[in-house]
Amino acid sequence: GGLLAQFWRPVEFYVDWSEKAVSRMKSLPGAVFRNPQFYFHRGVSFSNTGIYSPTFRLGHGGVFDQTGSCIFSDIFSPEVVLGLLSSTLMKYFAKSFINHGVHAQLDDLPIVIPTDSEIAAIKAKVDEIVGAQSATSGYDYRPKLGELDRLVFDMYGITSDERVEVETWYMRHYPRLFNASAEEA
Repeated sequence: GGLLAQFWRPVEFYVDWSEKAVSRMKSLPGAVFRNPQFYFHRGVSFSNTGIYSPTFRLGHGGVFDQTGSCIFSDIFSPEVVLGLLSSTLMKYFAKSFINHGVHAQLDDLPIVIPTDSEIAAIKAKVDEIVGAQSATSGYDYRPKLGELDRLVFDMYGITSDERVEVETWYMRHYPRLFNASAEEA
């Protein structure tokens, strides 16, 4: 009924991470702290289960657990990783070739290393989307996703016929997203 939580989402709750609170948490039966070396680092969080999965957002640099999946890169900024992974082409690869169900696996996605100018263009587009989303609740990012898709298609050397195939696949698999986007255009 609404837009997917993609690209950015406000923090809806806060947890007390003071030394005293963490010490108490660690003393609770069954307490487990997974990958604490990555806590409070910015990355890309994602949902890998659901009809629209995978969906990606900038992580707020908090704490995560077994269902709080997050991607960190030593090579690219979170915005560049987000731009690459949020593209329709990556969703097509994930859902058409890797896992056809409601669960998305990302390990085998073919990531092309972008040039410096492609990195700058992807980061600028993601910054534009995230800025608009953080300023306006309910901002519809879908037209900007089309612009991001063009950057990624070009980066991968996707032909016009292949673009039509990917876009047609997307319309067939996600008609509610496409129809809402077309109605607003």
